[in-house]
Amino acid sequence: LCLPDSASVAPLCSMKALRKGAAELFGESIKMGVRFGDADSRRSVTVRVGERDAEQLLFGPEDTISGTVHVDSPSGRRIEHQGIRLELIGQIESVLDRTVTEFTSLVRELAEPGELLGRAEFPFEFADVEKPYESYDGIHMRLRYFLRLTVAKAYGAKAVHEETFRVYTTTPVDESESNNAIKMEARPRVARAPRTQPRQHVPPPIPVARGPGAGFHLSSVTIGPGAGWD
Repeated sequence: LCLPDSASVAPLCSMKALRKGAAELFGESIKMGVRFGDADSRRSVTVRVGERDAEQLLFGPEDTISGTVHVDSPSGRRIEHQGIRLELIGQIESVLDRTVTEFTSLVRELAEPGELLGRAEFPFEFADVEKPYESYDGIHMRLRYFLRLTVAKAYGAKAVHEETFRVYTTTPVDESESNNAIKMEARPRVARAPRTQPRQHVPPPIPVARGPGAGFHLSSVTIGPGAGWD
């Protein structure tokens, strides 16, 4: 703490000391980040997050999540912490009632309580992670997977950084394959064999009235061979 000679500047000096202490306590000076091990070769998609576009890597249901996290204390300041941990979380977020349901949660303890000086890097790996659902961003709900890096501070304070990645359950379309023309096979038409026997025309019998006054009634139906009967 500063102890000024003049009482008039004591409040200002005390305020600076409080701000400095608060910055160290709540981790405002800590910078953190996550880098995936195969970020250069893995597919990615552009996703709208809030008012900006973000690039997110694509992972399959059976892919291993690995890489390195870094924690920086700027200006070479020594920062005390109560532990550093990394979580892999899969959760469903409802926009309407603001509920959050976690269906996947794994934790890796990266460092025990101690001090940070400059930059510290920690490798991580999550193998055989259950990723049963595909990432989704809708109007009323969102399903996402992310890594949460936490540096615990004294008195329950903490610094947190989240890195979102996407999970797909189908194979992405290869652009080189989609541009190929569709191959169609034309088969020759097989001609039918000609008939070996001519059609037979068998006229049905026509009832004939016999005797005096023989004839047909107007309501009777006459059945017999006609033109074009087959």
